Amino acid sequence: MALRFGLIGLGYFGKNYLRLLQQMEGVELMAVADREAEAFTMHTTLLPPAIKRYQDTAAIMGDPAIDAVVIATPASTHCALAQQALAAGKHVLVEKPMVRSSVEAEKLEHAVKMSGKVLMVGHQYVYHDSVRHLKKELEAGRLGKVIFVFAEHFYFGPVRHDIPLLWETATHELAMLEYIFGPREITGVRGKKLSVAGDERDDFIHAAVSFSDNTVLNLSVSWFMPQKIRRMAFVGTEGMAFFDDQLAEQKLKFIMQRYPVEREDNAASLWFGAAEGKTVIPDVAVREPLRNEVEHFISCIHSGAEPPTGIAHGMRITRLLEEIDGFLG
Repeated sequence: MALRFGLIGLGYFGKNYLRLLQQMEGVELMAVADREAEAFTMHTTLLPPAIKRYQDTAAIMGDPAIDAVVIATPASTHCALAQQALAAGKHVLVEKPMVRSSVEAEKLEHAVKMSGKVLMVGHQYVYHDSVRHLKKELEAGRLGKVIFVFAEHFYFGPVRHDIPLLWETATHELAMLEYIFGPREITGVRGKKLSVAGDERDDFIHAAVSFSDNTVLNLSVSWFMPQKIRRMAFVGTEGMAFFDDQLAEQKLKFIMQRYPVEREDNAASLWFGAAEGKTVIPDVAVREPLRNEVEHFISCIHSGAEPPTGIAHGMRITRLLEEIDGFLG
């Protein structure tokens, strides 16, 4: 029997869920809701008549025929809407960031426990095929001990008004690292926030984040950049890995070059040779990460399993965001 879904939010990212929920097998999109008249009109005009359209979420929450709800609304509404959906007996997939504080995260954790339903956070890069392959390679010791990670996430809007820059831009990167390396404690943060307009809104952040396993994350993020960039480099004792999500193909590669030791002849420079076989591009079939995410959500509903990006994971990412923001001031 198909799972019956309701979708709340048809804006910047909600339209992607709208597309997928109409395409996927084992899913019936029952209803959509969006309070913004422009988004509502734009994305509901061509919907099949069987899909109900609302500009109020109460109708979706109160419909006993709906099994699961996707929440793709502004972050300031996530906690309340997710609590309402869980209380109404619905499984919940909530977009990132899950909530805006640890206080909200604890409220949501209580709601999940009381409901017995599945809650999954939309950290879609945890379900990215290249990221999953990278995790397997690192666990197998491909790069030896990872010493530091560089992460860049830049794009040209949207600029959010209800959450800070870090929470909007760095959530996926922190979720990926938590998935790859497991839970870790932050031991220190150094960095800088900058505002283009000179006001209280952050438009660029660079932070060096030290973790309890002695790895360091160098993170640079901005929502006011002329080009979209999302890439990460992992540097270890046995080599390096590079993930670039903006590439159409070959998003992941390994450079199996160890750090050079000092030469006996006291040469002034140590050159890296382009030796054959040093660069390895794995053959990874990459599907749309969001499709992988929704399919896994459906699988967890059927099995009752905890998703990799379930409430416990969401709480840890919330705490990491709070800590980094707190260090930066």
